[in-house]
Amino acid sequence: MSGVVLLVLIGMSFAFYRGAVVQPSYAAAAPAGTPPLGLNVDFNEQSLVDMIQNNQRFEQVGSTPLTEDNNGWPTSDFQWTEDNRYTFAWNPSATNADPLKKSTDLSGTYKLSFTGQAVLTATGDDPAHQATTISNQNYNASTNTTTADVTFGNPSGGLLSVITFTQTKRTGTDNPGTGVTNVKMIRPGYATNTTQVFTTPWINSINNYKWTALRFMDSLGTNNYAQPGSAEAYPYLLQWPADRMQPNEGPLYGSNHNGVHGTIPWEDVILVAQLTHKDIWINIPVNASDNYVTQLANLLKNGDAATGNQGVPSDVNVYVEYSNEMWHYGFPQGPWNLQAAQDEVKAGGTNLNYDGKTDDDTIRFRRIAKRTIEIGKQFKTAFSDNGTRIRPVINNAAVSNDVDMLQYVSDNYGAPGSVLYGIAQTGYYTSADSSSVTAILNGEKTASDNNASGYLQSRTIATYFGLHSLVYEGGQDEEGDTNLSNKFAAARDPGMQDVETHDLLNNWYPDGGELYMQFAHVTRYSTYGMWGLSDDLTVQNSGKWNGMVQVMNSSLPAVTAGVVPSGTVGQSVTQAETSGGTDYISPSASPWKELLLRVPQSGTYSINIFGHQEQSGAVERVMLDNHKAGTLSMPLYPAADGYAAQDVTLSLSAGLHSVFIYVDGPARAVFPSNGTIRITTQSISSTTPTPTPTPTGGSLPAPWQQQDIGSVGQAGSASASNGTFTVVGSGNDIWDSADAFQYVSQPLSGDGTIVARIDSQQNTDGWAKAGVMIRESLTAGSTHALMALTPGNGAVFQRRTTTGGSSSSTAGASVAAPYWVKLQRAGSTFTGSISSDGSSWTVVGSDTISMATNAYVGLAVTAHNTSALNTTSFSQVSVTGGGATSNLSQNHPATASSSENSGVGPGYAVDGDPSTRWSSQYSDPQWLQVDLGASHHISEVKLQWETAYGKAYQIQVSPDGSSWTTIYTQSNGSGGTEDLKGLSGTGRYVRMYGTQRGTSWGYSLYEFQVFGS
Repeated sequence: MSGVVLLVLIGMSFAFYRGAVVQPSYAAAAPAGTPPLGLNVDFNEQSLVDMIQNNQRFEQVGSTPLTEDNNGWPTSDFQWTEDNRYTFAWNPSATNADPLKKSTDLSGTYKLSFTGQAVLTATGDDPAHQATTISNQNYNASTNTTTADVTFGNPSGGLLSVITFTQTKRTGTDNPGTGVTNVKMIRPGYATNTTQVFTTPWINSINNYKWTALRFMDSLGTNNYAQPGSAEAYPYLLQWPADRMQPNEGPLYGSNHNGVHGTIPWEDVILVAQLTHKDIWINIPVNASDNYVTQLANLLKNGDAATGNQGVPSDVNVYVEYSNEMWHYGFPQGPWNLQAAQDEVKAGGTNLNYDGKTDDDTIRFRRIAKRTIEIGKQFKTAFSDNGTRIRPVINNAAVSNDVDMLQYVSDNYGAPGSVLYGIAQTGYYTSADSSSVTAILNGEKTASDNNASGYLQSRTIATYFGLHSLVYEGGQDEEGDTNLSNKFAAARDPGMQDVETHDLLNNWYPDGGELYMQFAHVTRYSTYGMWGLSDDLTVQNSGKWNGMVQVMNSSLPAVTAGVVPSGTVGQSVTQAETSGGTDYISPSASPWKELLLRVPQSGTYSINIFGHQEQSGAVERVMLDNHKAGTLSMPLYPAADGYAAQDVTLSLSAGLHSVFIYVDGPARAVFPSNGTIRITTQSISSTTPTPTPTPTGGSLPAPWQQQDIGSVGQAGSASASNGTFTVVGSGNDIWDSADAFQYVSQPLSGDGTIVARIDSQQNTDGWAKAGVMIRESLTAGSTHALMALTPGNGAVFQRRTTTGGSSSSTAGASVAAPYWVKLQRAGSTFTGSISSDGSSWTVVGSDTISMATNAYVGLAVTAHNTSALNTTSFSQVSVTGGGATSNLSQNHPATASSSENSGVGPGYAVDGDPSTRWSSQYSDPQWLQVDLGASHHISEVKLQWETAYGKAYQIQVSPDGSSWTTIYTQSNGSGGTEDLKGLSGTGRYVRMYGTQRGTSWGYSLYEFQVFGS
């Protein structure tokens, strides 16, 4: 790689040096099946090797004005200050200081150097904390360089070091007072000429842990842009490259340049990504121009000289957030965004008020979404991202505003999941009782429990719009002077481990939460907050740190949130829909009810509501996952409260779904205190796996089947001959919320693995895709996982984790056919791998997908071009696993020609209970049939006869329950259990048609089981 120097060192920690990539050892991010946990990183006084970069506090000396050049170096005398004393150490009478007076240990001898000359003096107004000596000062006239040793002590309560630079001269011929340049102060333990950026303890605090992502909001100074009264104030837009921090600038660069905020430049974000291979979460300044955004995206993609001309590694995802907490008027970005939204509406031609709404809250939140989408598109273009490597995220602590904001996105930009990755909220917990450490720890657990409703609401909204649910900041939040000593003690108490694990493992993840970004890394504790996991980088065994480690090493808790429909056909579950009093709901653009459903099995369900309408014309509109499912009309007043006459049908795949209920019409609806929402199970779908044969002959052998999924443009086809599958597919893509491709598949039940060698792939587009897939259903928006090759973009591991939701992609190596692909399902974990030889495999990606036990496994091909057909050849195809088969007939509607009595009706033969049975009248012929709810390919029927059996009968299938086709004939049955395998027929209805009884009684079946796909 051009511009990269790779060093191999033994017995020392690796770190990043400017201009050269030195690859460290790092802990892998949390694998699928473990909790995704990220960190809001900080750079305290222990973080950067160069103390001048770590603390750029240059100030004037005495009454001499401080001046600087265009590169940020002083052109006058100046002083540099390091102050790591505990907060309020400068006020001996302060009562709100840290009782332990803790500070970090900065002791040791530092190597100071700069270009030019100066008289150096250690001074300060706090002798008890000064502890600074300067020695071995030397000026080298030939290089115009001054060096000196600066030794810090470790006084109790912290260090206050003030070093004055007087009689400064940039060159030997300058007059005194002209300043110096290139000031550096290298920490003890590092070479004086090092270009290492981050200290070893700092990088170890990242690399030694399974962090999923790192957020740089504080370290990039996000909350300091566009300060009122400054040159950056509204409507100024930042310009690239002038308005940003530069890697080698002087500490005063921000004095004559806009956009210089925070501790680190953008290049250091790239360095951290290269060093850790953790996903990064960046915050775009509120006043960034389009050009600024584009150039920043290019920098992160490609790097520059300061990053070894390498950008963010290809295995690192990039979360992109527009500023931070834009809803917050306490930060300058909040008012800036509001003013921008107001001006945009006044100017006209905007979609912010597309529906006539112009109130401040509505338009400012919509502008957040609009700008986030615009920024996301710029980043996706720069990164050539056709997947979800670029992840635009909206943070909003007030999740109640998300619905209108995301509906605006849906109405103006299409499915939110196609332009956004997720919504993020806070996860802070504050104890209401600070009377003791124990009270604080218990109170924080209670606060976490109280947060659970917000966690659930965020999950419900995210699911409805096909997005991910995240926390951008979360953790302990104890501020203020009341009982401050207890708050300090609680932050340092080992019991914080239990608080954190309670919040994450008992509340956040079970409520359907995904990535959680802990706030914060290492920060000084004070009355203004106890945010850090510790207040000292050398302390990584605190209760907070231990809590993070415990969560990282835990299994991802199962999602327990949501209403779970009954697993029995015909049964209902109810959900109370009022909070104790009567709800009087007028028509509104906001939903009256947001309901999360956790569906264990794909099937057909229905919903109804208990209450009444005050006037005719009012209806309850039921929306499922941002699509209209139907309307309900409850009884009209003065009729008594009741359910609507007809349910609204919901066709649901296994997993999470969101139902929003709106009241439409001229009058309000009334939901009484005893009102409920009722969910009724109408039918449950299932499929059955069959073993995989070796393909022979020129057509697809059983159980393989082929069909086009979605709107493909041109019809696809497939064939198999001598072990090679030839799959021809059109379609726009396998991507976004709906797919279009040719699928050759067979049923899969439970865990399993598919392996194939892609021998050749036609190049109809650089993003044409061919690979192996596991898919919940054969609908275009189904959940799935795909391990594919592309002609122009290498290997990709793709997935859709929610039905109709957005798609995600992880880029693999730049390989092309011929190459091997593999996809494995283990529970809810799906893992995609590639191989050059089918023996040694490289994992490309893994993700957690809530998918029904019964699914479809196979070969997928899309041309990425609806006017073309892509031909791809697969060989060495194998499917293993599959688990137990499923009974299609169980709990489905059954009817019969007759029943001996009501205690032996037809439903008892399909109830899964071997002690119940159906029994007919004592005559011939008799029949029993079951409605499977949808057409299936029938491959097996199992009959469990009672003593009264059928000697002669037929197994028949029908598409409509009236026109029958016989697929099996028995002429000499002997009763008992008859397992009829190898059947072949298709139909929605299946029946046993008996023509001769085996006894003088009727026909009697304990179980009538049907299997197929």
